[in-house]
Amino acid sequence: MTKTKITLALKKIEATKQYRCFNEALITHYHLNIEVLKFISLKLNPDKTTKNIKPKDILNDLISIINNEAASKSIISKKNLKILKPWLNKMEVFFKTLKIKNPLNTKSLLVESEKIFAILNISLAKIFIAAKPSRGIK
Repeated sequence: MTKTKITLALKKIEATKQYRCFNEALITHYHLNIEVLKFISLKLNPDKTTKNIKPKDILNDLISIINNEAASKSIISKKNLKILKPWLNKMEVFFKTLKIKNPLNTKSLLVESEKIFAILNISLAKIFIAAKPSRGIK
């Protein structure tokens, strides 16, 4: 996960919103949020792989990591992770509905996905700042 990849995904989302393709924008935002969640999980627990793991399981693993390690709380708080649970449930219902018909709550889910990304982006910024080598003043 790099800043460039995030920027490109956000540009794609904005372009699809301009063409009023809200389903595509929501799905792209969902994938971006999940990728960020996986990245945060890998940074907090490098021993565990996130391939082929459901987002709810990744979220539960992150919550358990935060409960066990106090240093992880500075990256993302348990309160912020608990906000993700209802969003994941709504997205699961969205995808099930999408198989049958065009969902009616696409715009509201898109707004909620943007809020979730904002929360996750704060944690990403903390990870990127911690990864930069500090420069001493001579």
